[in-house]
Amino acid sequence: KENYSEQTFNVEKKKKKGIRKLVVFLNWNELDFKSESNRN
Repeated sequence: KENYSEQTFNVEKKKKKGIRKLVVFLNWNELDFKSESNRN
C-alpha cells in the first residue's frame, strides 16, 4: 500500500511539473505575441 501511494505521489509530482512547464511556456508565448503585435 505504501509503495502504491509513493508511486501515486511521484506521478502527481510529475504532473505538476509538467503543468508548471506548460504555464511558463504559454506565458512566454503570450509575451512574444504581445511584443510582436507592438512592433507592427
